[in-house]
Amino acid sequence: MNKFIVILIVSLQSITNAIAVNECGIIPIKTWSGQTSRRTEELDTPVKLVVIQHTVSTPCHTDKFCEDILQNIRDYQIKQLHFTDIGPSFLISGHGKVYEGAGWNRVGAHTRGFNDKAIAISFIGDFTYLLPSPEALYAAQQLLDCGVKNNFLTEDYRLCAFDDGRTRYFAMHFALLSYCSVILSLQWCFAGSSCPTIVSRKDWDGLRPVRVKYLPRPVDLVIIQHTATSTCETDSGCAELVRNIQSYHMESLNYWDIGHSFLVGGNGKIYEGPGWLHVGAHTYNYNSKSIGIAFIGNFNNDEPKTKALDAVKALIQCGVQQGHLTSNYHVVAHRQLIAIESPGRKLYNEIRRWPDWLDDVSSIKN
Repeated sequence: MNKFIVILIVSLQSITNAIAVNECGIIPIKTWSGQTSRRTEELDTPVKLVVIQHTVSTPCHTDKFCEDILQNIRDYQIKQLHFTDIGPSFLISGHGKVYEGAGWNRVGAHTRGFNDKAIAISFIGDFTYLLPSPEALYAAQQLLDCGVKNNFLTEDYRLCAFDDGRTRYFAMHFALLSYCSVILSLQWCFAGSSCPTIVSRKDWDGLRPVRVKYLPRPVDLVIIQHTATSTCETDSGCAELVRNIQSYHMESLNYWDIGHSFLVGGNGKIYEGPGWLHVGAHTYNYNSKSIGIAFIGNFNNDEPKTKALDAVKALIQCGVQQGHLTSNYHVVAHRQLIAIESPGRKLYNEIRRWPDWLDDVSSIKN
């Protein structure tokens, strides 16, 4: 009898979800992928939290192209990240179509620590420097209204942009649209991530890149470098040095952006360059398959600071946790791959003691 009741409840939940999907104008996962969702864990609704994200992919504005992108995202998350299925609850295209992911009543995989208590809406595209289309924003508002109407969201739900290292870029610019009803209640939230704080381009007052190229992820190589400049100890001093490096790279070397994926100062803070998502310009022939992390200073003579070393170790582990780096990644020195002194003698001797150090680079050297 109890088994019958459980089956009945699950069936009713599935019917309710199907009705809501139809009423909300959502394209079911089976329609765009040809398969039903593999997710089975039920989400306890209504929920009070809606996480806003982006896919960090090419945007789309036609049905066929959007379906191709969604399938690529789904395949990547299942095969590379080992998710049960595509992570977000819903995905929204540039032409205002809403695609079902985990849906209203299944637990997704979108925000560590909040998957079982939130709905995630992911805008298809990379909104580091661009804004979602009006059609996409309108579709998001309609979806939220429909969620409330069908009791999947509480009436006092809140939109949240999580600073977990993956959604920060989108939120910086999404927050600028405070006049739009979609984000009247958008707030910063923190996912309790073990990742170190990354000083954003906005916070160090950096220039936008001329253009960007996406980095195929995950990568299995971390290249440690130094900037061969003076060191810095204060937040203002480090930010100024990062700006100067970016100016030199863009104006004198004609780079699209500052070359290093990340930089770390003597203050122990990580500074955002092209980051996890975009190809940098740090190591010729290796830019499209590695992350370049530069310690600010010249470490032929200077000793690297413990807090800077710890910050980089934490950043690397964060990259593994978030699927930007493979679990079997290797750390190498700049000088092992090209004829250069970087990262300096003292930093080189330090990183050679790291457990993920690769001494013999013959297997990866071009």
